[in-house]
Amino acid sequence: MRNPFEQESKYRILHTRLSQKLGEWIEGAGEESSVCCGIYGLAGTGKSGFLKSFFSPEKCMELAKKGQLYPMLIASENPDPEGMTDQIGKAICAYAEKYVPREKLPVFPKADDPVYPRSTDRLRETVRRLRENGYHVSVILDEFHRISKSNMLRGDHYDTFRNLKEAPDIRMQYIVATDSDFDPHNKNHSNTFTTSFFVHIFDHYFTTAKGMTRAEFDAYINGFLKEGEEMPFSEAELSEIYALSGGIPDFVWNTAQILFAIKEGRGKKEDFERMSLERCRRQMEKWCTTLSAAQKALLYKTAREGLESFYEGDEGDAFDILTKRGFFVEEDEEETYGFIGKKRFVCTLFKMYAEKQFQDAYRTVYSAEGQNSIGEEQAEVLSMVRKRREEADEKLALLMRDAKRVSFLIRTTERIRNKLLEMEEKLSCASVGIEEVRRMEIECEKLSGKL
Repeated sequence: MRNPFEQESKYRILHTRLSQKLGEWIEGAGEESSVCCGIYGLAGTGKSGFLKSFFSPEKCMELAKKGQLYPMLIASENPDPEGMTDQIGKAICAYAEKYVPREKLPVFPKADDPVYPRSTDRLRETVRRLRENGYHVSVILDEFHRISKSNMLRGDHYDTFRNLKEAPDIRMQYIVATDSDFDPHNKNHSNTFTTSFFVHIFDHYFTTAKGMTRAEFDAYINGFLKEGEEMPFSEAELSEIYALSGGIPDFVWNTAQILFAIKEGRGKKEDFERMSLERCRRQMEKWCTTLSAAQKALLYKTAREGLESFYEGDEGDAFDILTKRGFFVEEDEEETYGFIGKKRFVCTLFKMYAEKQFQDAYRTVYSAEGQNSIGEEQAEVLSMVRKRREEADEKLALLMRDAKRVSFLIRTTERIRNKLLEMEEKLSCASVGIEEVRRMEIECEKLSGKL
C-alpha cells in the first residue's frame, strides 16, 4: 500500500477562528486604512500556513480592488534597520506591480535615486505614492520573532516601525506572526525589545494560534490522500492522532507517519505514544528553551495534578503567562478530548513531555508543603548544573564502550562529572550563599566547555 504521509497535506490550513477574526478586522478597517494586528502561538501551530491560505492570490486581488495591499515577507535574521526597510520596500514594490492596475501604478524610487539615498526614505516614498493613488499598505511580517529577539535589535527598529505607522501621509500598518515567547514586561534581560513590546506599543490586536479544530483536522489529514484513495486509519485511530497532536499540523503529520508504519508491521501499537513523543520531542524542546525552573515545575505539577487549582494567587499569574504563550488553550465545544477544568494542555503529547521532562525542576522548586524551597537564582543554576551533569553521564556511557582507546578522555570526563555531581548535591541540599551560587554557575560553564 502506498504511504500517503510521505509528503505534506494538500489541504490549506484554514484556522476557522483566526480566519473569522482577521476577516472582521479587515472589514472593519474599511477604505480609510489597512488592518494592524498580530498572531502569535507556539512554533508549528500553522501560523505561516494560515496566512498563506488566507491571503491567497484571489483574496489579494479582491482586497487590492478595495485599495488594500497586503505584501507578505519572512523577517530576516539579525536585521539592521536599513536592511530591514530595504527588504520591506522591495516586497511592497513587487506586490504592487502584481496587483495594482498599470494605469494606477506609481513610479517607485530606485536604489540609486540621489533624492532618496536611504532605504528608509525610499520605503516612505513608495508607500506615500501608493497612498496618493488610493492604496493603503499593511505589511505581513512572518517569523517576526527573528526581529524581536535579534541581538541587533535597537531603538532604531522601533522608531522605524512607529514612524511608518504614525506619519499622516503614510499610515503603514502591520500584521505580524510570531512564536509565543511571551514576556509580560516591556524589555527582557538582555535589554532588547520583545515581541510583546512591539505589539503593545503599536496597539495591535493580537490573538493566539492553536491547533486545528476536529473538522479542520479531518480535512487536513484527508488532504494527504489521492483522489479515490481510502483512509488507512479507523475513526478511533483518527481520534487518537487528534488527541495526541492537539491538531498541531507538524504533530499530526509525524504521528500519522508513525501509526501508518506500525500498521504496516514496522513497530508495535503499544509503542505508538512513546514513538510519537520521541519524534516530536525536538519541537517541544524549542518551545521550552526560555522557560524558568519555576515555570517548568508548574507545568509538571499541572500535568500530574490537573489544572483546576491554578486560577488564583501567584501560581494563577504564572499559569496565565503559560496560557498566553500557548501551553494551555481554552476549552472549545468542538474539541472533545483532554479537558481539565476550563483549559487543557495544547496537546496530549506536550502533557506527556512535561510529566516526563520536568520532574527534576519540580523537585527543585517545590518542598513537601508546595513552597519554594530555595531561591529562584539557585534553582536556575541547579537546573543548568543538573542538565550538564546528565550530558556528562551520557558521554561517559558512550566513552566506556571503548575504554582502552579513550582512557584519557574517560578519566577527564569522570573528573568533570564528579565535580558537577558535587555541585548538584550542594545546591540541592541546602540554601547556598548568592556569591557561592554565582561562582558555581561560572565553574559549571567552564566545565561544560570541556565536555
